[in-house]
Amino acid sequence: MSGARSHTPALPYPGAPTPARILELEERFLALLDALDRVVRRVPDRDLVAARDLSIDQKALRRALPGMGLVAFVADGTRPARRFTRLRCHHRIAGPKEGVHVPFRCPQELDPVEVELAGSGRVVTGLGIRRGEVFAVAGSNAEGKSTLLHAVIAGQDDHAAGDGRELLVSVNGVARADAGERGLSGADVSLFFSRLPPGVGGEPRAAFGQGSGSLVMAHEIQTALRTAAPLLILDEDRAATNLLVPGCLQGDGVTPLATLLATRREVFGETTILFAASSLDILIAQADRIMQLSGHETRALDRREFRRRLDRYLAGVREHLGAEK
Repeated sequence: MSGARSHTPALPYPGAPTPARILELEERFLALLDALDRVVRRVPDRDLVAARDLSIDQKALRRALPGMGLVAFVADGTRPARRFTRLRCHHRIAGPKEGVHVPFRCPQELDPVEVELAGSGRVVTGLGIRRGEVFAVAGSNAEGKSTLLHAVIAGQDDHAAGDGRELLVSVNGVARADAGERGLSGADVSLFFSRLPPGVGGEPRAAFGQGSGSLVMAHEIQTALRTAAPLLILDEDRAATNLLVPGCLQGDGVTPLATLLATRREVFGETTILFAASSLDILIAQADRIMQLSGHETRALDRREFRRRLDRYLAGVREHLGAEK
């Protein structure tokens, strides 16, 4: 074990497999197994039982989600923020954030779900994200919107006690769609594009060539719908926003997501759309439920009230633009 403390491999590559080296490797391996056995035996039984129960809790809840009409569950008390290191630089494996870390609480207006956990027998409450709904996580910059989406993606994994996401559980098969230029080979973008831009070959149901961010994102969304992904995640920070909301300069050959949700909702089937947005008001207005993050704390936004607020805001914009004529 002294080798482990000095950061050298416990079982270094022995070189050519001579009899002496094979014997040395066997002795080292047996010593390692013996050391591991001593460490495991020092773990209190109650800790092993708690770890077993937590594993059962997560796996059983994940299996139960479809029968509850849900694609994800975020338990009250979840701490989704992460601390990244050189070795743990991805949100699915990064450890919990140190210092101030605001726990998640489901607002009462969003109808918290109560579940009984199969392993521990505990009853917990939290947010249930429903099959087939459009759910908006809204708020200003740096309020934890993307962090929450990352945690929902990581909810496909089990997490150890102390991680902060132990009882944030998602169904398997979560999809996400991001903008990013790359080559397209027979990509179907016909839901969003009635004609292709210059320089892209083929036709909207089978596009070829270098795809822009919006073409790539359109293809990823359509792929998720074609494969009936249970949950599709979109993040304004990683999106081609011109594919999500309409603009006055947008050509008639493009139908953005907000317009599709308003006019052709049936094409999304039972795929849940969970998105984070700050300035995509037209898209937020199409959500079935809206949760706002402010100061990293959650509150519900009534859909009708948000639409009235948006209407007043746009009226003020029109008045301001009219005054500049």
